[in-house]
Amino acid sequence: STELRVGCNIVQDEDELVAYDEFDEQESNAAVKIQAGARGMIARNRVKALRDVKQKREASGRTEGGEPAKEEAEEVFFEGSDEEQAAAVKIQAVQRGKVARKQMAEKRAAAVAAEAEPDEEDD
Repeated sequence: STELRVGCNIVQDEDELVAYDEFDEQESNAAVKIQAGARGMIARNRVKALRDVKQKREASGRTEGGEPAKEEAEEVFFEGSDEEQAAAVKIQAVQRGKVARKQMAEKRAAAVAAEAEPDEEDD
């Protein structure tokens, strides 16, 4: 008997799985509603967790860039599978890169503006 992971459930045998095309329309609609409800719950929990982290950062006096103000960064523990943790790390890396690129673009724009100002005064 082979184990197969389907969502959060482990199915012991592939014969236990029901093919999607075997569902009638009512069962199919019910499955879609259940899945949508579960996804909504997961999304709401993630948003709540993000709000909680944001509130903790604000309460601990972190700077706007997310760096701790004269304190060590606190550890945030994420309970989830290895696959979910890898996805979370990837999302965080993408977001950090996005913030860093935005900050660099702002610094470049400020440098260009600073260089342009002395030239205008010479005229």
